[in-house]
Amino acid sequence: MQNPSLRVLRFLCALTMIGSFTAAALGQIPSSTWAQLSPSHTPPRRGAPAMAYDPVSQKIVMFGGYGRLNYYGDTWTFNGTDWKRQRGTGPSPRAAASMAFDVTLQKLVFLRPAPVLSAQSVC
Repeated sequence: MQNPSLRVLRFLCALTMIGSFTAAALGQIPSSTWAQLSPSHTPPRRGAPAMAYDPVSQKIVMFGGYGRLNYYGDTWTFNGTDWKRQRGTGPSPRAAASMAFDVTLQKLVFLRPAPVLSAQSVC
């Protein structure tokens, strides 16, 4: 059996390049076999979310990003089968943040850009 981290890496790359969760596919590296995913729940389409794999929970975690008319401040997790919106408080809505797993802390760390104050501030 291959390392599950490689499977997740290929999935994250597909999401980043496609920019659509409805078109996401999952495959093993180095195999060229892909399977179309059909999760029951999906986050709204967005650009530039922060996303990373958490090996402790064995889930992909996604925060924020931007839509056509707004910025998102929501957090979603993906367990390999379905997406689930996480409830609770978090940073204000933003896009282009970074997220990574810290092996020393055994937690995801979130590196945030400045929050978006208005549409004029990003133009």
